[in-house]
Amino acid sequence: MGTLSDIQGSRPRIHSIDTARTTALIGMVIFHTARDLEIFGVLAPGTTVSGGWALFARLIAGCFFFLAGVSLVLGHGHRVRWQAFWRRLATIVLAALAVSVATYAVMPGKFIYFGILHSIAACSLIGLAFLRLPTALIIVASGGVFALNLSGFCTRKVRMSHICKVEVSHFPV
Repeated sequence: MGTLSDIQGSRPRIHSIDTARTTALIGMVIFHTARDLEIFGVLAPGTTVSGGWALFARLIAGCFFFLAGVSLVLGHGHRVRWQAFWRRLATIVLAALAVSVATYAVMPGKFIYFGILHSIAACSLIGLAFLRLPTALIIVASGGVFALNLSGFCTRKVRMSHICKVEVSHFPV
């Protein structure tokens, strides 16, 4: 049996990132606890999709996306480690599929067909294209995505809205 350092490899852990991941997971548990209380009638309908709860959900989702991007750069910034990349992607895709299947079994009319795990998987693939780009170009591209979001493009009820929408439970973020 290997030691913890054998399992972790030669790279040291970055404790601030581990702390941020832990904080995001705690936030997710808090949000989903409130969401479940809403579903079971303890909280008023619409509580978690408006006001501070809606902002909290977006903050949590944003943290997960940010941390996934940081992890992609830290894990593959100098060179893509393909075996590790595909293993991580497969884990995320399988978890996303499990969420879709489980929510379909419980709520066929409101199942999660493209949630945050699906989006992180897609963004991981897209992110590969950005690993070698100059920082200035990445900032410009990020600004473009941000501007699209501010324009309302990703929240309009248009035919392609399902591409932009990220879902927490079954409510758009």
